[in-house]
Amino acid sequence: MIEIRIPKDINEYKEKVFFGLTLRQILAIVAIIVINVPAYMLLTPTLGGDVAGWVIMLNAAPIGAVGFVKIGGMHIEQFAILFIFTNFVYPQNRIYATENIYEELANMVQAEKDAIIQEEFEARLKEERYRLQQEERQRRAGK
Repeated sequence: MIEIRIPKDINEYKEKVFFGLTLRQILAIVAIIVINVPAYMLLTPTLGGDVAGWVIMLNAAPIGAVGFVKIGGMHIEQFAILFIFTNFVYPQNRIYATENIYEELANMVQAEKDAIIQEEFEARLKEERYRLQQEERQRRAGK
């Protein structure tokens, strides 16, 4: 019986080109070979085989990561960009602030009411002072 693997999510499907590897993985392997074989041949006479091998491994690791590693469903370069933006570009402490226009309108109305009350108070205070002054004059005139 022939079995065909069907992914649950269509985004998980990757077309295999050669030996079950995707084109991205094949290009990473080719880039590792093209860069590191000549580098090894040039470094071996000067550094020795062991040190040259370590240099080549350190050089091949990032290229291999670009070809093979996926973090959270993202390729390594997408993850690196996201990591840089979330940790260095975007602010870490976001301030939650809303604009409550109803509160602002209520404050404006209250300010207008307070101004009217203040004007009425000042007018009554002025009238009361005038009345007291008149009474004081009458009392002094009557003495």
